[in-house]
Amino acid sequence: MATLAQIKPDGPILLDPAQHDLDRPGVQVGAEGADTIRLDGAQAETFLRWVRVHWAPEFERDLQGLCVHEDLGGLLTTFVPFVTFREDLCCRTAPRKDAELAGLLDALRADTRAWRSAGVDTVSISGCDNRGNPDAHSSMDIIDRIADIADALTDSDGSDAAAASTGERIAGALVAGHPEWGGYTDINGYTDVPAMLDRLGPKWLGYVRDAQAMRR
Repeated sequence: MATLAQIKPDGPILLDPAQHDLDRPGVQVGAEGADTIRLDGAQAETFLRWVRVHWAPEFERDLQGLCVHEDLGGLLTTFVPFVTFREDLCCRTAPRKDAELAGLLDALRADTRAWRSAGVDTVSISGCDNRGNPDAHSSMDIIDRIADIADALTDSDGSDAAAASTGERIAGALVAGHPEWGGYTDINGYTDVPAMLDRLGPKWLGYVRDAQAMRR
């Protein structure tokens, strides 16, 4: 099976309505009157963050390459029962503490409201397969590296030696995913870790905090 980290992080993410064919066991067909939902850019990133933090094991259980889209190329696809997706996953309390996630979940519930009357019983969720891109650096790999470093910093009790070592490890993790950041230095010629972290922006740092929280 594939993993969440192998999906292109900025989308698109496709949510397709489907229903089981009553006469052909194991066969799913489209549902007339229910439209595909497409998430791009920031919406796709928010969706994948929701999955990663709150229900990654369920998402990855059946994730696999099943088809090639005529415009998007290879897709990684998983399936979730419609009632589970809309009435359980989209309604859980924990993700709704995050305003950005709450907004996305409300939008998904609104956009899938008509699916029940169309006979939808399954949500097919697909993202672009990033495994074949030799130049792609998985954002999840970088997040995991930085989360490891953040954990080490938490355990260091702020000692100068540990902080210096941690700073170099942060720099190494960032450069591993983004070699164009290798020239960040301060006025003394040392690696300017704060500037590198600032380049990530608050959303990435939020991802790191989420990754840390999942480990505890």
